[in-house]
Amino acid sequence: MLLTIDIDGEWSVRELAEVLDSFEALAGYFIDGSIVRFGLYPPKVDPFDGSATLAPNTIFRHHLYLSRFSYASPGSFDVLGAAKIIEQIRLFLEFLINLWIARNDRHLERDERHLELAQRKLELIQKIQAMQPDMIEFIENGASNSILGAVLQGKITGVSAGSSKDE
Repeated sequence: MLLTIDIDGEWSVRELAEVLDSFEALAGYFIDGSIVRFGLYPPKVDPFDGSATLAPNTIFRHHLYLSRFSYASPGSFDVLGAAKIIEQIRLFLEFLINLWIARNDRHLERDERHLELAQRKLELIQKIQAMQPDMIEFIENGASNSILGAVLQGKITGVSAGSSKDE
């Protein structure tokens, strides 16, 4: 089965190698629960024949194969593997992407609220300066920020003065 992974932005060789290594580890995890990553283990060199083992006593039984790579902006790469592995990786990636998009949307909504609040705050400050000129210094040095913010967010909704029996 084939899995196409879309990519964008600038990648270093190490970043790409680590991502591909993680996909291979993910394949092993979905098949038999093993997690083996090349990057976690230094190569072991056999002193007799000079051969190098990249992971300790591990033969990858469930390889993924890179069948196509297109590095552009945006680009993609295709990975071949067993249908069960590819499906699980696809589902996992979709989950991560959707989670990131939802988080990013929440950040954008929050930023929009902050901008709207700042604009309303500026309008309120301008009205205060026009109607209460003696408050200009208090406002200009930022001392009023938390009060203005609480009012604009609807956290302070009213004020009243009462008399105390101790007066």
